[in-house]
Amino acid sequence: MKVRTGKMGMNHKRVADLYEQQAQELPSDQIYRELMVNAMEACIRQKKLTPDYEGVIRVEPKPETPNKFTITDNGIGMSKSKIVSLLKNFGETEEQSEFGNYGHGTKVTAMCTNPKGVIYESYRKGEDVGSAVVMHKGIEGYYGPMMNQDSNERTDLDLKRQPPIIKKYGHGTSVTLMGKSDEDDTTKAPVNYKQNSLLGSGRVGERFLLSFANTKFFTIPDAVKKFIVVWSDQAGASSSVKGHKYYLDKHSQESGTMDLTNAKLWWWIRDENFNSNKSTHHVTNGQLSYLNNNEIMSIKYNCAGRKNPLRSWGLPFSDNRVILIIEPKNFHMTSMTRNSLKCMKTNLDYKHFEPTWRDEFIENMPKPIMELEQKLEKEKVKATVDLSLLEKQIAKDLRNSLAFPSHKGLETVDDSNFTLRGGAYPNRSHETNTTDEPSSGNYPGVGFGDNLINAALKNTVSKRKAEKSFMNIMPRVLKVEENKKVYIKYDEPQNLLRFNTEMDLIEEYLDSAKVLPLQRPTAKNLLCEIMTTKIATSIAYFRGRQWDLSEDEKAGVLNEENLITLLLDKPGLLKDLKKMLETTYRKSLAAKEKEDTLELGIQ
Repeated sequence: MKVRTGKMGMNHKRVADLYEQQAQELPSDQIYRELMVNAMEACIRQKKLTPDYEGVIRVEPKPETPNKFTITDNGIGMSKSKIVSLLKNFGETEEQSEFGNYGHGTKVTAMCTNPKGVIYESYRKGEDVGSAVVMHKGIEGYYGPMMNQDSNERTDLDLKRQPPIIKKYGHGTSVTLMGKSDEDDTTKAPVNYKQNSLLGSGRVGERFLLSFANTKFFTIPDAVKKFIVVWSDQAGASSSVKGHKYYLDKHSQESGTMDLTNAKLWWWIRDENFNSNKSTHHVTNGQLSYLNNNEIMSIKYNCAGRKNPLRSWGLPFSDNRVILIIEPKNFHMTSMTRNSLKCMKTNLDYKHFEPTWRDEFIENMPKPIMELEQKLEKEKVKATVDLSLLEKQIAKDLRNSLAFPSHKGLETVDDSNFTLRGGAYPNRSHETNTTDEPSSGNYPGVGFGDNLINAALKNTVSKRKAEKSFMNIMPRVLKVEENKKVYIKYDEPQNLLRFNTEMDLIEEYLDSAKVLPLQRPTAKNLLCEIMTTKIATSIAYFRGRQWDLSEDEKAGVLNEENLITLLLDKPGLLKDLKKMLETTYRKSLAAKEKEDTLELGIQ
């Protein structure tokens, strides 16, 4: 029998084209977000009607078809008189969403990724039957409810068919994703999940839905007593969803909040004894995340394909232990992707404000985080590299050709206003300027201005603005001891270079140089000096020139992959090492001969 499809509202073919176009732009995990939010909203609405009600949500393989994803809630349910219109009409819902969810998102994400069908089974309290509607893509090429044998878009369901969690209260909804075919396993992560989801490649195992739900939702509404995710048909293969904040609180030794301009910042310091990388239920790695309307809209942490940005937030050593979540205030969602926020006053995207929020955090860093950063820096830093002589050489070279903007306009560089600084951020020990006078310019914020080499603002009205512009081109270089496979780590906004003295490349070069065992410690120190000087010089000259590049383009040039190539000139580096060894030991022998002569009393 030919299966007929009921038409969606408006122009049905135009709606189908619109849905598919929008679906291509949505993250691959959007469908799970939409269905989970719908379930929570159904529980919230029922809680308003029945104060002693306890909401339950279950995500699990469908019992009859274990390769199909099903989400069931015991919320308010959809009435048999409205279910068809609610599902097929553009943007229609029974009640305005608590989450800003107006029905359109589910239709787009569910139907376009499941042309075989999305099965809705719903029960409303007091009705003699339940309702079943199958939304799919018909042979006519448009989306809509599948017609049953009686040419109806809705099918009656016997109340005896109610899932166990619905039977207690007599109301709720179950949604099943049928995918593209009967064989399609909708319980597994979509093909492009690693490339196009909130968590990326960080959590892609069989518990990916559990990790997603525990990260996506900051807290779980009080109306939801239980939120269970079942990831297989094996006994005990299920866990409760508690929300992102629950696990951050549970596995952190300290936490707090601070106010930023038009934003609230939540912070945690993860317990050092908890290994976040082994967790499959939640994401408590060091991270920078953004929160809106109880949902994590973006999260950045160290995993394949993405990096934790906290090193540029003044935390180069504690970035794997600190969690920062920014909650913008007076912003509104602007797209179905739910990852774009714009300021209600200026209409600027939230990313425009990130440099300001970063500077405010660094300037007013919570004491526990500051102390942790200092402690870890002391433990990990072997030594700092003195580049004062190199600073003077580069300054002399650039002084004749460089001009830079300041509050006075375009100034030519000379001895009176040209200063090379070893980093954009202040020492932790300096006192914050509490006067109404402008800062002296010693510690200007890196996020101010259009060009990162100018670490100050042009005008000096505000106390947070510096009087002078300083050329922030010479990186601060720290020697650290890390994994042998880690070479260098360069933070371009902070202009900080971490050089790993234990990298296997150093040992390889020393072996090739056939350095004597007794000379090896000295040779190693000299080789590290040669390497750091080479990289720091390249960084300084690049930042010191007026390249017609955006800041993102500059950061791309100065990424770690490009900088490490400077160390691959093995013959050149070994030649420099040989010269420095000869010079060092010649000077040492001369000093020793002089010392011996003096001891013998020979003039």
